[in-house]
Amino acid sequence: MATDGKQSTARRDLLQQIEADVQKKWEKQKIFECDAPDSSSEKFMCTFPYPYMNGLLHIGHAFSLTKAIFAAHFNRLLGKKVLFPFGFHCTGMPIQAAANKLAREFDVYGKPYPIFPPGRPQPKESSPDVIEIDDDGVTMQWKPPASTGKKAVKEYVVHMKVQDQDFKVVKKMPPPSPEELKAAGNKVRTVLPIEGGGCVYKVIAILEDGSSCPPSPESDQVSVDAAPKDKKSGAAGGKRVAKKILAKSGDAAFQYEIMKAMGLSPEDIPKFVDPSYWLQYFPPLGVRDLKRLGTPVDFRRSFITTSANRFYDSFIRWQFRKLKQSEKIGFGKRPTIYSCLPASPSSSQRLMHPTSWTRPLR
Repeated sequence: MATDGKQSTARRDLLQQIEADVQKKWEKQKIFECDAPDSSSEKFMCTFPYPYMNGLLHIGHAFSLTKAIFAAHFNRLLGKKVLFPFGFHCTGMPIQAAANKLAREFDVYGKPYPIFPPGRPQPKESSPDVIEIDDDGVTMQWKPPASTGKKAVKEYVVHMKVQDQDFKVVKKMPPPSPEELKAAGNKVRTVLPIEGGGCVYKVIAILEDGSSCPPSPESDQVSVDAAPKDKKSGAAGGKRVAKKILAKSGDAAFQYEIMKAMGLSPEDIPKFVDPSYWLQYFPPLGVRDLKRLGTPVDFRRSFITTSANRFYDSFIRWQFRKLKQSEKIGFGKRPTIYSCLPASPSSSQRLMHPTSWTRPLR
């Protein structure tokens, strides 16, 4: 039944309440806790690849997990003793790299409330690499700064240069309203002049106290093609077309921006400069979300990887010693990347510092 023009969510809310009540009953009765069965019991064990704990679980995890969830529930209904342990992957460089990236952002843009530049201006495309323009100019858009040091943006100042000329101010505009920003896909959007020969744009956000954010990265170069001629009259006709004539540069997100998108507060984000804090923060949220999904895991048997968990670390070391003794594994050579800054082989995630110049290791 609709109320005030909105569709009722009563049925959905009822189903969610039933789900929550059943999950509380499961928790109270500890039905997913599985102790070692006797020899007469039929057993079933289910596992899942450890999700990496540099963020929250997402829909991809849920999609893959459903297969394990169905299998575990089905075999429990058959009367089997079902064990479903769960691990959280914290080993390797991605967490360390993200912590390092966040630390560098605070060093460059300020801490605890950094002031970031706006995103790279990009043309609004009508088709890949083609932007229709009118007599007013070309529509450009950019992301607002991820953080402005708790200061409101007063206006955006757009600069443009043509070929090798200097940048000049071509537009000043107030920030869009939250409604306008949402309607434009969280992008600031405006029409800017365009000239022949190729134009490049950059944006500076002026804050309420008169200070400014760092300038945005420069846009890809945009040029104006001549309008097609009318076949009968020979006169120019149709819309002009602007084209990006350099490769699309993209608009990489700041690590701070990624953390903010996860729902973290500006006051909490600085804690993630310490890579060990990631191990404390995200695995419990993983357990929370797995329980909400109804995953039949024995959480007494959940764990994190890395040497922070000495039991798991000892188990892995024992495995590899056994494999080495059995000559199942050995040491060999493979192509890798050598980073001169730490003077060691390095994965791609570590090559984030501008002075980490590299050469192939042969």
